[in-house]
Amino acid sequence: MTRAADLVRSSLVWDNVWPLEPWAGNDWDKLPVFAAAGWNLLSLTIAGDDHDIGQAWD
Repeated sequence: MTRAADLVRSSLVWDNVWPLEPWAGNDWDKLPVFAAAGWNLLSLTIAGDDHDIGQAWD
């Protein structure tokens, strides 16, 4: 095991703003990849600055 892998396993790894944007390649199917890579938390951003509340919930 590499030093980097040891560091990830012994640390909390998260992303506070991961945009859930299928058109950009960020979709629900990517979530297991984060878990497999050792991420502990991923905060999904379901809408950006160019979305209104109705678009966010669609």
